[in-house]
Amino acid sequence: MTLDEKIGQLFIVRCPREGATEAVKKYHLGGFTLYAVDFGDDKTGQGKSPEEVRHDIDGYQAASELPMFIAVDEEGGNVVRASKFQSLRETPFESPAEVFSRGGLEALAADTKAKCRFLRSLGVNLNYAPVCDLSFDRTNYIYHRTFGQDAKTSADCAAAVVSMMKRMR
Repeated sequence: MTLDEKIGQLFIVRCPREGATEAVKKYHLGGFTLYAVDFGDDKTGQGKSPEEVRHDIDGYQAASELPMFIAVDEEGGNVVRASKFQSLRETPFESPAEVFSRGGLEALAADTKAKCRFLRSLGVNLNYAPVCDLSFDRTNYIYHRTFGQDAKTSADCAAAVVSMMKRMR
């Protein structure tokens, strides 16, 4: 690989609205991060079809000489980029704290398995989750992105989620 190719592989960048495949070729990017706009229209709530999303992602991958990371924040709760659109999933994923409070580590493992299958079906191969921050204040913005537990329990939750993600590769 050339030096430019090696440098490009270090970057996972925001997927541009226009010229994405050209950017892949020009900069030899290591990956794209997708946001809700890449899955549908936040204002209207109209989502793309699974086929449209896969088509877009397949185009990015085809433009690259190496497999790209296609990343998303699909944490659950108030941070869902793809599952918020009913055209892609009937219901958005719940927050990790809600999932854990309902069914503990088993529920978290099942939720993670469902997320992995869902994202993989669209062509997404990297999820920026779980959030392992600690927050005990329900009014704090980060609380609903966490497991909502103490450090030991949150560590156990993170281990369960990561373990399932590894199994789902």
